[in-house]
Amino acid sequence: MTSGIAAGDVGPERRVDGIGSDEPRVRVARVADLDALAQMWEKLENYHADLGGPEYRLAPGWKRDWRRFTRSHIGHKDRLCLVAELDEAAVGFLLGAILVRPRVFKHRLYGHIYDLFVDPAQRNRGVGESLVREALAWFRSRRVEKVDLYTHARNEMGLRFWTKMGFETTVHILERRI
Repeated sequence: MTSGIAAGDVGPERRVDGIGSDEPRVRVARVADLDALAQMWEKLENYHADLGGPEYRLAPGWKRDWRRFTRSHIGHKDRLCLVAELDEAAVGFLLGAILVRPRVFKHRLYGHIYDLFVDPAQRNRGVGESLVREALAWFRSRRVEKVDLYTHARNEMGLRFWTKMGFETTVHILERRI
């Protein structure tokens, strides 16, 4: 696997070397990908809304704000937006960033994965694993030693996947509707 994808790469995509023709190719997102990524993100949020409640329902005009947020990750040295392709079609994406904790902590930098999505018809083909492996290599290349993410407690599929990828529960976030 080729590592070292840089968020600022332009020109020919840096891709994960595939073993076979069905192997997913991972590359840095381009601005031209934003419409396809927005469609995938909408599916992801609808899935979360079905799991967890009204706070995941998308607001009117969400796409403009989401595009602006995601666009800020393309070409930024501390942010990452990866696209996975099969047969030259985008079938998944990962959005992450390097975040900084307050100065009171010795280890201040950490990675955060905001979103990971794989088209349901393309799951179980190594797409999610390839995206996560490439993201972890990117974080490691920037001397980040810890990566975190949030997943809904009812997201059994997500919990199985993240556990398989070596993530473990370290914090429980509790909420109460009032």
